Amino acid sequence: MDYTFTLFISGLLSIILMYIALGVFIKRFRAIADQLTRETRLALMFFASSAVAVTFNFILSYLYLGLVLTFVVWEITFLLLGEFSLVISEPSKIRLAIGIVVFGSLAATVESVLSNLIGPFPTILTYMILGIGSIATLFLSLYLLVVSPNAFTGSLFTTFAFYMFAAFLGETGTISIHPEYYFVKILVYIMMAAIMFSLLRPWRYIVVSFIGIFAMINGISLVLTAYLSGETQILIFTAMAGLAALSTTIPLNFFIKQYTDTHAVVPIYVTLTIVTVALLIITHSINYSIANSIGYWDENIEYVDGFIGIVSVISFFMAAFSTIASTTARRTMREILIALGFAMATIIHPYIRAGRYELSVIYPILIILIILTFLQYFQITRKLARMGSARAGLQFILFMFALLFLGLVAMFADVIPFPILIVLFVGATIGQLIGTPRIMPRKKG
Repeated sequence: MDYTFTLFISGLLSIILMYIALGVFIKRFRAIADQLTRETRLALMFFASSAVAVTFNFILSYLYLGLVLTFVVWEITFLLLGEFSLVISEPSKIRLAIGIVVFGSLAATVESVLSNLIGPFPTILTYMILGIGSIATLFLSLYLLVVSPNAFTGSLFTTFAFYMFAAFLGETGTISIHPEYYFVKILVYIMMAAIMFSLLRPWRYIVVSFIGIFAMINGISLVLTAYLSGETQILIFTAMAGLAALSTTIPLNFFIKQYTDTHAVVPIYVTLTIVTVALLIITHSINYSIANSIGYWDENIEYVDGFIGIVSVISFFMAAFSTIASTTARRTMREILIALGFAMATIIHPYIRAGRYELSVIYPILIILIILTFLQYFQITRKLARMGSARAGLQFILFMFALLFLGLVAMFADVIPFPILIVLFVGATIGQLIGTPRIMPRKKG
């Protein structure tokens, strides 16, 4: 398979969605602009400007590489100015900060343009401005996240983290050498689109939109590449995986809403389970396509699969344990499992394994956790039955185990005969949709 094409088509789809999201964002922003504080209004405007700069970065990477660095500077500049707008309250100081940052970025732009027009020379000022701006943006993102933890500040930090990770892999040439890592490059596009789509809507839509867009773009990109390459098996599997991951947004929306309405512990663990299963399906579909086209399982993506799987099983266990345990027992168990999870994640790292053993070394621990979870859910069902709510309990357990089964089917797709794999995929997807509380059939009367 030509993953260079996958890189292009996934980026193109992401950019198209970003412009659609930008249109939605502008329409909603204009409707509420008069009701916002000056600081919030500026922050949102600068965020949208950064998104526009990101789209030009992608376009120029295929048309003229010489100006890509210029737009990288402006991406960081607009993010930094948006954060300054939230941190500095005095108008005069905001104007001063904007003036200093814009002057530095304009100087870097002039240097970059001259380097392309006159002839290549070291763009020292550009890299210096980019370095200072990146460090300042990182610290301000962390500061805002600590001082004012909310959906927007969290999204700003996540966007910047995705961007820096993609920039690092791009600058080191990793994505050029391994275009199968295309998904790293589109994460920042997807995150920005999810944020802009979610303006004036509850924050849960950022998470739901991110998972939905990621599943859709990844699925379409792999399906098109597989079709052009004549890889029928990969085409069918990645299409099923994309639909399965997309279907998780239905229960995800419900359980995040449950958490925001009640602030109960169980919905947040269920939410984490849904998110990790969706991400596991997406990442493993990428690795499945690599293994069946190039001929090897990428150990870095395999590690990501393993890490996500660990988080998924632990959150699956904690969703059940939190239902029957006291607050003290729940907190103690959470700390124990976090430590155990980090230990397992360390053991399966490619540098630690060094080819001496496989990911299966952690399977016994995960199997024990799954069995214990099953026993806990059985106990919960008995309690609900005695209370006259057996049907609700059974549907919830059907949902949780169908969700877990969906993740397991995706993870072990390589050892399951293909016809059986498709049947299991479809069955698990339908099972978790049937068990989703929002679409439970209502009793008559």
